[in-house]
Amino acid sequence: MILLNNNPISFSKFLVVSYFTLITIPVILTIIETQYSFIIAFFTCVRLNAILFPINPKFPTKLIQTLIQDTQAKWVISPIPIDKKMESKPFKPNTSPQKTITHTQVSEYQLTNILLSSGTTSTTPKKIVHSFGNHLYSAKGANQNTPLHHNDKWLLSLPL
Repeated sequence: MILLNNNPISFSKFLVVSYFTLITIPVILTIIETQYSFIIAFFTCVRLNAILFPINPKFPTKLIQTLIQDTQAKWVISPIPIDKKMESKPFKPNTSPQKTITHTQVSEYQLTNILLSSGTTSTTPKKIVHSFGNHLYSAKGANQNTPLHHNDKWLLSLPL
């Protein structure tokens, strides 16, 4: 039995930590500077069945360290050192011939990423976990209301 006080914030933090502790899907926290990097990282994590947690590079180091601890991220990918206590390994691309990647079925229930709320109610923003279905059905709904056509050049689609 776990005893918690009646503070809803403490209970919420407990659930978040418990959730990330109990699931076996690794969380990969990344400091992402471009939209292109986010798209590549997102679909790579979907293929790996990992949860992408993109972080704004302008966040303070202390907040980033708190987010790493809260989510128990298995890997932190960053262009800059975040913490001197963390083990750092430079990335060396594999130059051997690549294996062919076969088609992978993705469940709509597969957890894909964590995004942060606006953080208006506390100093640490709330973490919101999305599934592949969240993104898929949002895209389908946006396409139903604002369809894309062959010669279209730009689309700005915001959640309503």
